[in-house]
Formats: sequence, structure tokens, C-alpha cells
Amino acid sequence: MEQEVFSPLLEDFLLSPLVCWVKTVSPLGSDGSPLSEFMTLVDGVYLNDIMTEINPKSSVQRAHRKVHNDPTLRIQNLSILVQQIKSCYQVSSALYLSSLSLCVSQCNRKEEYIDRIQTLDFDMQAAIAAHIQESPGESSMRRTESVQHLSVELADAKARIRRLRQELEEKTEQLLDCRQELEHMETEVKRLQQENLQLLCDARSLRAYRDELDALREKAVRVDKLESEVTRYKEKLHDIEFYRTRVEELKEDYQVLLETKSMLEDQLESFRARSDKHHELEKENLQLKNKVHDMEMERDMDRKRLEELLEENLMLAVAQKQSMDESLHLGWELEQLSKTTPELTEVPQKSLGHEVNELTSSQLLKLEKENQMLLKSVEELKASGESGAHLRLEKHNQKLSQQLEQLQAELAADRESLRSAESLSADLLKEKAQLEKTLETLQQNSDRQVKGLEQENDHLNQTIASLRQRSQVSAEARVKDIEKENRVLHESIKETSSKLNKMVFERKQLRKDLEHYKEKGERAEELEMEVHRLEREKENLQKRLAALAITCGKVEVLGLNKEGLLGDEESSDDSSFFLCENMAEKLGGFKRVLRELYKLIYKRINYMNGCNYMNLHECWSHNVTCITVCFLFVRFKLLECKLESTLKSSLEIKAEKIAALEARLQESSNLNQQLRQELKTVKKNYEALRQRQEEECSAQSSPARGREDTQSKWEKQSQEATRELLKVKDRLIEVERNNATLHAEKQALRTQLKQLESQSGNLQAQILALQRQTASLQENNTTLQTQNANLQVENSTLNSRSAALMSQNAQLQTQQSGTESERDVAIREKEELRTVYDLLLHDHEKLSALHERQASEYEDLIGKHGELKSGHKSLELQYNQLLKQKTELEQLERDLTAEREKMISDSKSHQDTATQYQRLSEEHHMLSSTHQQLLKDNELLQTDHKTLKSQLNTARLEQTRLEAEFSKLKEQYQQLDITSAKLTNQCELLSQLKGNLEEENRHLLDQIQTLMLQNRTLLEQTMESKDLFHVEQRQYIDKLNELRRQKEKLEEKIMDQYKFYDPSPPRR
Repeated sequence: MEQEVFSPLLEDFLLSPLVCWVKTVSPLGSDGSPLSEFMTLVDGVYLNDIMTEINPKSSVQRAHRKVHNDPTLRIQNLSILVQQIKSCYQVSSALYLSSLSLCVSQCNRKEEYIDRIQTLDFDMQAAIAAHIQESPGESSMRRTESVQHLSVELADAKARIRRLRQELEEKTEQLLDCRQELEHMETEVKRLQQENLQLLCDARSLRAYRDELDALREKAVRVDKLESEVTRYKEKLHDIEFYRTRVEELKEDYQVLLETKSMLEDQLESFRARSDKHHELEKENLQLKNKVHDMEMERDMDRKRLEELLEENLMLAVAQKQSMDESLHLGWELEQLSKTTPELTEVPQKSLGHEVNELTSSQLLKLEKENQMLLKSVEELKASGESGAHLRLEKHNQKLSQQLEQLQAELAADRESLRSAESLSADLLKEKAQLEKTLETLQQNSDRQVKGLEQENDHLNQTIASLRQRSQVSAEARVKDIEKENRVLHESIKETSSKLNKMVFERKQLRKDLEHYKEKGERAEELEMEVHRLEREKENLQKRLAALAITCGKVEVLGLNKEGLLGDEESSDDSSFFLCENMAEKLGGFKRVLRELYKLIYKRINYMNGCNYMNLHECWSHNVTCITVCFLFVRFKLLECKLESTLKSSLEIKAEKIAALEARLQESSNLNQQLRQELKTVKKNYEALRQRQEEECSAQSSPARGREDTQSKWEKQSQEATRELLKVKDRLIEVERNNATLHAEKQALRTQLKQLESQSGNLQAQILALQRQTASLQENNTTLQTQNANLQVENSTLNSRSAALMSQNAQLQTQQSGTESERDVAIREKEELRTVYDLLLHDHEKLSALHERQASEYEDLIGKHGELKSGHKSLELQYNQLLKQKTELEQLERDLTAEREKMISDSKSHQDTATQYQRLSEEHHMLSSTHQQLLKDNELLQTDHKTLKSQLNTARLEQTRLEAEFSKLKEQYQQLDITSAKLTNQCELLSQLKGNLEEENRHLLDQIQTLMLQNRTLLEQTMESKDLFHVEQRQYIDKLNELRRQKEKLEEKIMDQYKFYDPSPPRR
């Protein structure tokens, strides 16, 4: 009875929550029986071990390990355990397990024990929590300990709130950083504006300095320039007649050019008509090729029909065999039935077998007749298709052969025209070289004439000086006349200079045209090579067409064989596949051949260019002997022309630079204004975003209803749209089903055709590509023909010009003999001109700005007669210099006699030199007579010569000083260019910074929007967390009340158990 009462109580005790919690720390017993577990608890060793783990720092003695059911040892162990519990928490000895649970809640290894408690059921966890919350102290301590499991969640919530606050602080710091960056950018913009203003001031000051420089340059060069212009205008008095004759010759050349132009226009019209015909023939050729393509497509369709008929025939044959097998099987079954049935039923069964056999035989006969009819129809279709196809192909081949013959004839004509164009281009190149030589000789002759005129001008100056000494009154009148003549000459010189500029421009255009025609000749050669290649490709295509015709015949022969249709079809597929591969390989070979041909063409072009340059070099070396004589005279004339042209060009370039700098300054100012406006807009956007944030924070509760209305409307609209989409999807599904049913019927027929269609499509694409190449080649041929016509026109113009230049050469050769006497003087002047040329190159930039001002000042100088008198005095000083040079001229005349003899031996071909030499001797006698007169005047002019030398020295010193100033100003100009480049780089950097600022502003706006969204979500989460917190708080209060009730019940149970297990008093 005691065991029956004790065992359920013991089991209830062991299943209690406190015992279950103790089991989570470590197992109670090795056997696992309830008695052993209970004895381990009662011995006190297990509980003392747990207490030592909970409080390892306790100084209480250790428990006895070996109890062996000794009650004294058990009492000692339990007393030790009570002492440990009192030392930690000072609780009663009746609540061992509850005190242990309280120690667990405050030990160092609390987390491990809590994890082990969480492995149990929820009810067990609640009961254990109720025991842990119990404590022997005051009620306030119990309440705090009961809410410990809520403190964890509160800590998590507080941690989340801290994180959100940290994020808000970080974002506010980012906003402050952005504000600081904006302020920094504003300061930088202000600084850049100040720098811009400084640069504008510097530019204005530079302009003022430039004006001062120009004025100084004008003052420095004015004296030398005026003297040189006076001498130049006097020299050019004698060039008027030459320019008049030149203008008449140019008019004649212009008339000749007009006539050649009309002739060339007629030729162009004829060539255009031919090109139009060529284009029409190309169109016809393309149409015929399209027809051939259509015929091939029809042939493919006929083949497909034949294959379909053959397949139907095979199906019928198979069905016939099946019906024969079925009939034989039925007959065999009837025979067996006849054997098995009795004799009485033999008659009706035989009649049924005969009837079945007759029906099957009749069906077989019908099928055989239908098969024969189908075979006949197939053969007729084959015969008709073959005959029609053969006739069409023969007609088409005849047309193609005719067209090929026509095209070959046209290609031959084009080749002849290209060859003629090449010959013409070669002739034009030769004529171009000759014309260049003649032009150079003419320039040399013109330089010689200029020098002769200079000598004549010196002679006239001498005569003018003598006349001035005789009569000053007549000299003044003559001076006025000379001034008038100078004005007239100035106007005539301007006209002639404009004409010469036009001629130079035309010459440059001719050179450009010649280079253009060279390129066209090279293109013509390339087109010839491409025409050859196309002819080869055309022949290959004809061979392929023949091969295709052979394959068609093979296919027709294979169609007659019924039994080997399948094997033949596979072989034809393989052969077509191999043909496609062969075609692809051939195309690759053609492409390689094309590349090699292009390489050869480029090599040939380079070789032709090299040959042309070699020919020009040979012609040049052949004419070096003539050019060396005239080269020195050409240089002076070219320098004058270059000076006039470079002055104009440099003025234009400087004006363009100034305009470009002004434009850059305007652009920089515009950019600064744009940056200001953009900064203002950014500030406005920033303020608007602030206002929005404040409004959204203040009005988060109000827009909830409006949002719900808008969401309801949007949901209704989305539902209507989804309904319409569902209807459309249903219709699409129905249509797709119908299409699927239709396509399923056709897929069986199309599977066999896809391979052949892909192969034919590849072949057609290759043929079309070849056709396009032929069309492009033909267009290139037409362009070459037009270029050939233009070359012929320009050849005729060059011929006419060469004739005019030859006539001028003849005239200049007559004047050459007079200029050879002055060769030695020109050599000395050449050395001086070299030095002057170097100085002019340095002063070229100076003169560019002063040229126009000098023209205006020259007109002012004409009215100043007094200044001209000083100029006349300078001429008298020059007269004294000429007297000194007379002695030198006598020695030079002796040297000239020896050099003339050498020149006569070198230039035997020039017969006119002897007559011109006689003229020079006569002029020498005249010069000797004038020399005697000049000796008398030389003594008077020596005194004036010394004063002029002193003035020259002072002028040279001023010139050196001005040159030094010019070098300084040039360095300053270079520094200004460097600063302008730096400014441009700074402008580019500002533009980049502007783009970066825009991107950063966008990024900031996006971040602000995200922050607003996050703020809203956080507010919503906080509101929800507050509501949840209140709900959970109420739930926990209810649970606490329940746990207290359970605690009171458990205490009562424990007291009952202790009463039940009290030891009985000892018996007497």
C-alpha cells in the first residue's frame, strides 16, 4: 500500500518544473529510474555540485561524495547546502530548489542555463520563471525579479531607438557637411569671379599695351618703310607696260579656257548619256537575275511537289501491302473455320469466305488502278516540269549570255577609256613638270627684269640729281608730276598685285586638281582589278549554274527510282550540304584573293607614285643648270610677294585670335552666371526640402485619410485595368490555340523543307552580295569616267597656259641678255637680302599690324611737300654713294667680261646673248660719260655723306633698341598666351566641378528622400511598438498574476509533501 501511494507521488514530484529545470543542468542518475533520481536529490551531493557551479567563490566546506544511504552524511550534505544558500541569498531551508533558481538568475553562467530552460515546454518555462521570481525578501524585490524577462526586450527596444537616433545624428551631420561644402563652393565661386574680373582687367591693360606697341613699331619702322616704298614705286613705274601685256595675254588665255570649257561640257554630256545607259543596263541585269532567282524557286517548289507525291505513293504501297496481309490472314482464318465446323455449315461459310476474298481483291484492284493513275500523273508532271524548266532555263541562259557579251563589250570600252585616261594623266604629269619649269624660268626672268629696272631707276635718280643742281624750279614742278605719277602707279600696282594674287590662287588650285587626278588614276587601276575579279566570279557563277543543272538532272533520274527514294534523298541532302560547304570555302577563297588584290593595288599605287616622283626628280636635275642661274633673282620677287601675303594673313590671324579670346571671356562670364543661377536653384531646392520635411513631420496624422481615399481609387482603377487585361489575355489565348491548331497541321510538311530552304537562302544571299559588289564596281567605273573627262579638260587648259607661258618665255629670253650684266651686283645684293630676309622674318609679325596704317599715313605724306624735299636731300646723298660705287663697277665690268666669255661657252644655244652684250657695251660707254660728270659732283656731296653716316648710326641704334623692346613684348605675349591657356583649363575644371556639384546635389536629394521615407517608417514603427508594448505589458501582468496563484498552489503541495515524508518518531 505504501509503495502504491508513494510511487505516484514520487513520479509527480519528479515531473514537477523545478526538478525538470535541475535535469537541464546535468542528469540526475545513470539508471534513469525515479528512485535513483530521487535518492541523488536527497543525498545533497548533486545539489551541492550545482551550488558550487553557481557560486564557486563560497568558503563553505565540500559535501561528502560517498553517502551509501547514510542518514548522517545526508544531513551534513543538506546542512552544507543550506549554509551555501544562506551565504548567497539568506533564504529558508524549505525552498532549496527555488533558492537555486534565484542563484541561477544572478550567476556568471546565466545565459547557458537560460538556453537550457528554453529547450523545455512553454508551460514548464512559465512555472520555472514563477519560481525564479520568488525570493525570501520583500515584495518589491519579487516584483522587480518577475519583470526581468521583460527587461531584455526593453533593452532591445532601447538599443533600436539608440541606433535610429545615431542614424538621425549621422544624417544631420551629413546635412551639415553638405551645407559646409555648399558654402565652400560659394566662396570658391566668388573667388573665381574675382579672378575673372582680374583677368578682364589684365586683358584690357594688355590691349592698351598692344596699342602702345603698335604705335612704337609704327614710329620705329616708318622712316625705313617710307624710303623703301618711294624707291619701290619708282621702280614699278617701268613695270606698267609689262603688266599691260600680261593682262592681254591673260584675256587671250581666258578665251581659250572658255572654248575648252564648252568642249569639255559637250564631252561631259556624252559621258553622262553613256553612264545613264550603263545604269539602265545594270537595272536590266538585276531584273534578269531576279527572274533567274524566281525560276530557281519554282524549280524547288516542283521538286517539293514530286517528293510529296512520292511519299504519298510509298504510303499507298504500304497500305496495299497491309491490306494484302489482312486479306491473307482472313483467308487463313476462314480455312481453319471451315475445317473445324461440321459439314452442314460448310456451304454458307464458304460463301462468306468467297465474299470476303472478292471484296479484298476488288479493293486491291482499285488501289492498283489508282496507283497507276498517280504514277502516270507524276510522270506527266515531271515531263511537263522538265520541259518547261528546260525551255525557261535555255531562254534565260541565252538572255544572260547576251547580257554578258554586252557587259564584256562595255567593260572593254571602259578599259580602253581607262587606258586613255591613264595615258592622259601621264601626259598631264609631264606637262605639269614642264609648266613648273617654265614658271620657274619666267619668275627668274621677271626678277632679272626687276633688277634691270632698279638699275635704270638708279640712272634716273642720277639724272634727276644733275637736273636739280641745274634748275631747282623745274625740279619742284617735276616733283609734283612725279607725285601724281606715283599715285597713278600706286593704283596700278594694287590692281596688278590683285591680279597676281589671283594667278597664284589659280596655280594652287591647278596643283590641287593634279593631285586629285592622280588619286583618280589610282582608283581607276583599282577598279580595273575589281572588274577582272568580277569577271572571274561571273565565270565561276556560270560554272555553278551548270553544276546546279546537272544536279537537277540527277534529281530527276533519282525520282524515277521508287524503291531508292529515301536513300537518294539522304544522298541529295548530303550533296547539297557538301555543295554549301564548297560554296562557303570558295567564298572564303574569293575574299582572300580580294584582300591580296587590294594589297597588290596599294603596292602598285605606291610604286606609281614613286615613279612619278622619280620622273619629276630627273626633270628637275635636267633643268638644274637653268634654275641655278635664275634662282637668285627669283628669291627677291618671292620675298616681296610673301611679305604682302603674310602681312594680310597675319593681320587676319591676330584679329581671329582677339575675337577668340573675347569669345572665351564671354563664355567664362556666361559660365559664371550659370553657376550662380544653379547655386541659387540649389539653395531654393534645399529650403523647399526643409519646408517639406517640417510640413510632413507636422502633418503626418492629417494625410492618412487622404491617402486611404487615393489608395481606394487607385485600387479600383487597377482592378478595372486587370479585368481588361484578363479579357485581352483570354482572347489572346483563344487566338493562340487556333494558331497552334493551324500550325500543327503545317509543321509536318515544313520540317522537310527547312534544310533545303536554309541552303538556298545562303546561296541566294551570296549571289546578292556578289551582285551588290558588281553594282558598286560599275558605279566606281562611272565616277572614273567623269574624272577622266575632267582630266582631259584640265589638260587642255594646261596646254593653253603652257603656250602662253612659252610666248612669255620667248619675250623674257630677249630681256635676259640685258640682265646678265647685273649678275655680280645681284650676288652681292643677295647676301644683303639674306640678312634682310632674316630680319624680315623677325619683323614679319610687326609689319602685319602696321601695313594698313602705313597706307593711311602714306596718303598723308603725299600732301607734305616739305618732307619730300628732305627725301630729295637723302637721294643726293645716295648719289654720292653711287659715285663711290662707280670705281667698283669698273672692276666689276672687267670681271663681267671674263664671266661673259664663260657664259657664252656654256650657253651656245642662246644666240641672242651676243646682241644683248653689244647693247650692254653701249650702255657701258654711256655710263663712262656719266661717270665723268659724277666725278665733278662727288666733291660737293662728300660733306653731306658724312652727316648721313652719323644719322644712319643713330637710326641703327634705335633699331636695336626697338628690337630688344620687341623681344620683351614677345615674351610678355607668350606669357599671356600661357595665362590664357591656364584660364581655359580652369574654366574646364569649373565645368567639371559644376557637373560634380549637380551630381552631388542629386545624390543629396535622393538621400533626403530616403531619409524622409525612413523617418516615416521609424515613426510608424515607434507607434506600433508603443501599442505592442502596452498590450504585452498587460499580458505579462496577467501572466504574473497566474504565476503567483500557481506559486501558492505549489507551496501548498510542497508543504503537503514534506508533511507526508516526515520521518516517524523512534519506537520504544
